[in-house]
Amino acid sequence: MTQLEAPEGVTVWQVSLDTPPVSSYLSLDEQARAARFRFARDRQRYIACRSALRLLLGEALGIAPEAVALTYGPQGKPECTEFAFNVSHSDSLALIALGAEGVDIEKVRTDFDPHELGRRVFTASEFNQLRTHDDFFAIWTRKEAVIKAEGGGFSSPLLSRTVWPEPELWIAERYELVPLHPAPGYVAALARAKKSRQTLLSDGV
Repeated sequence: MTQLEAPEGVTVWQVSLDTPPVSSYLSLDEQARAARFRFARDRQRYIACRSALRLLLGEALGIAPEAVALTYGPQGKPECTEFAFNVSHSDSLALIALGAEGVDIEKVRTDFDPHELGRRVFTASEFNQLRTHDDFFAIWTRKEAVIKAEGGGFSSPLLSRTVWPEPELWIAERYELVPLHPAPGYVAALARAKKSRQTLLSDGV
């Protein structure tokens, strides 16, 4: 694992999912889920990511990785009552952010027209600043980080809100959006709540 530069109070680890973990710390239900993966590579990556998460949470809580109690939100987001964390993975890399509500990592793809897709999924302000594939993923990871912080999914109305190059005021008041710098070929972003957690949906989003 590699630690990335992050804001004070947040720790972000980059995990290679193609490197078998030294030990597997999965719970019984996680083992059952791993067994359901059709392809060995997907199974291996799930085990590597979840084992790394349990190892880091165990170290932070001062308990064995196997003893970490995880609950799951409506979208299947793993949660821990002691403090905020979030996990994201893309291709062979994962990010585990301790002390932040949302994180997203994406492998930069160039097999699509960023303007054609961006016209459908970005706001006018975001689209007007869109130039390259890197720009596309810079916007997308910020949106996903906020959506994940709120516990939403791909259908979240938050997709229609502006996060780039500057977030809308009411997002800026609630979340600190920070670009991260993972391995070359990847783009990532972090969302950390600035005050007591309250859903943006309660504001009529």
